[in-house]
Amino acid sequence: MKSMTIQASLTALTMIMAAGAGMADQLPESSMHPAAMTQHPSFDQVDINKDGAITKDEAGAAKVVQQDSDFTSADQDKDGVLSKTEYDAMLKAHDRRGG
Repeated sequence: MKSMTIQASLTALTMIMAAGAGMADQLPESSMHPAAMTQHPSFDQVDINKDGAITKDEAGAAKVVQQDSDFTSADQDKDGVLSKTEYDAMLKAHDRRGG
């Protein structure tokens, strides 16, 4: 009797796991990556004064950079602000690192 209960439990567990695996196959690959769950504010949301560039203060207020060095690294042309291209590249690099 006990072995039938264990066998039934194992069968049920196997079916549940198989169903879960089947559902995972239906999801886009990007949705399974932890970074895909990260929601970043859009460039326009961070660019508070709508001048087409993100300052260090705007990035800090939106919490899109943790340290000044993050902003400095993202500012590829070293003009003291982030363009949309620089902002997008920063987010992409951030997601690749899983941070």
